[in-house]
Amino acid sequence: MQPLEDEILLSKLSEIQSASNDVLDERWSDAVTQLNVSWSNPAAELTTWTRTAKYPSPLDSGTHNFEIDSMIGRLAGMNMVGFPQTLIADLYSLFGQPLQFGDYEADGISIQEALF
Repeated sequence: MQPLEDEILLSKLSEIQSASNDVLDERWSDAVTQLNVSWSNPAAELTTWTRTAKYPSPLDSGTHNFEIDSMIGRLAGMNMVGFPQTLIADLYSLFGQPLQFGDYEADGISIQEALF
């Protein structure tokens, strides 16, 4: 994962905000009041998101043994015993799937094998 620098993100956000403000002013200036409030997701400041690797196994099959430390949208920052990094997974494949929680012997994974 190669996140963009904050300055780049803020610049892009400013461009999008300006364009959306123009549309709102043009079409709904009487009905819409702009707040101009800056907000950032507090979870983005957590150390969970500073040292990450992609979770190498598909989530829609097999057994898994992880603990979700934090979420941003549908991305989960997960901890697993034996892995120093936070593993990141998109939980979209789990939507609508029945899950069974408990203590299970998880399928083995290897970060190195998943790279090739």
